Amino acid sequence: MIRKPYSKYKVFLSDNGIRYKDEACYLGIDASTFSQKINRTKSDFTFDEVKAICKHHNLSLEEYFSD
Repeated sequence: MIRKPYSKYKVFLSDNGIRYKDEACYLGIDASTFSQKINRTKSDFTFDEVKAICKHHNLSLEEYFSD
């Protein structure tokens, strides 16, 4: 099953000048792993990662991470 990338989250990062590398560092993962997760190519964010992202940026889980 092919899943859509997290488009709203990607736009949020771009609009706020946040690099994937910086977000990956915050989550404690490699930048390439972050890229795979945000694009949903090989893996997906864990629930704990999504909670951390939402808390860090004050984002709505439903708006940015729901299918």
